[in-house]
Amino acid sequence: MRMSSTIYHAVVLIVDDNPTNLGVLYDYLVELGFDVYVAMSGEKALEQAKRIQPDIILLDVLMPGIDGFETCRLLKEDPAFTEVPVIFMTALSDTVDKMRGFEVGAVDYVTKPFHHEEVLARVNAHLTIQLQKRKIRELSEKRLRDLRFNIAYSLPHELRTPLTVISGYAELLARGMGIHDANHVQSIGAKIDSAAQRLRRLIENYRFYAELELMATQQDENARHRLETISYPASLIGTVAAAKAEEYQRAADLQVISEDEVLQISPEHLTKILEELIDNAFHFSVAGTPVVITTDSSSDEHFFGISITNHGIGMYPEQIENIAAFMQFDRQMHEQQGSGLGLVIAKSLVEFHQGMFTIESTPGEQITVTVKLRRK
Repeated sequence: MRMSSTIYHAVVLIVDDNPTNLGVLYDYLVELGFDVYVAMSGEKALEQAKRIQPDIILLDVLMPGIDGFETCRLLKEDPAFTEVPVIFMTALSDTVDKMRGFEVGAVDYVTKPFHHEEVLARVNAHLTIQLQKRKIRELSEKRLRDLRFNIAYSLPHELRTPLTVISGYAELLARGMGIHDANHVQSIGAKIDSAAQRLRRLIENYRFYAELELMATQQDENARHRLETISYPASLIGTVAAAKAEEYQRAADLQVISEDEVLQISPEHLTKILEELIDNAFHFSVAGTPVVITTDSSSDEHFFGISITNHGIGMYPEQIENIAAFMQFDRQMHEQQGSGLGLVIAKSLVEFHQGMFTIESTPGEQITVTVKLRRK
């Protein structure tokens, strides 16, 4: 199906064995700017539809030969016309006949004798729905193309570093090169384990990112996730922060000042946001410098703020702008900071829940990431 950029240039197929009805509707819709074609039988309608690929079909029910019901059924068997709206034109008022029309794939009825305004209103309504569907489908297809490109470009680079570490130290162990004692073996084992953990987290993040991109194209799934809430974020913030501080052996550097509020986000998604942002804060700062987490429930009646500040290398403005497209980070950025995928995931989750994500940074000094989440 091809949908024009404006409704009033849409392609309309009118099917009716009555020349008078055809002429009246044809003249009216052409005058309004529609691209109108006609057919006087079900057989001709099937041929015409394949040739012109209509955006919408106005189909008479009672016709000799193949009637409107059978014509509609045959049209809907063709994948090319599954999404094309069919509006029946009929003098029938029986509910059974109307139900039969819906069963074979019609979306609406207009009753003879026609009222032009009613016909136009119904045609416009269904064309608008189709236009919205097309936009959603195009957005979904673009997201999938971007997802494939992102992963194909970034994943090989990001896998290389931990795999090189694992391979290099494994080779040392296998050959016994430079191995002095059990402590040395233990040290090498710890480095291999650390690289393996990095690799595992990287793969999990790519999987999560792919799921997030796909989820954004599924309206039912979106609605379900957006209905979830969390009542005690302070406890979750403290738990995630403490776990990350312990992981980096920097419990003394952690400062958490938080309060509770009912937030419109699932515990799972808030946990992921916190894990990525707090991990970045520790990873890109020096031991002995503070990592500060604060919340703000008073400055905005609609949003609850969570800010995470660390003192480290920070980010330049162009790097902040590229978070939305992590595959475009330059190689120097990749080597120093990783792909930025964790920030991309956190930002995407915040925006998925209709929140706000900001970064304020002084390169070489500090960086503060703030997320604002909707209150329930």
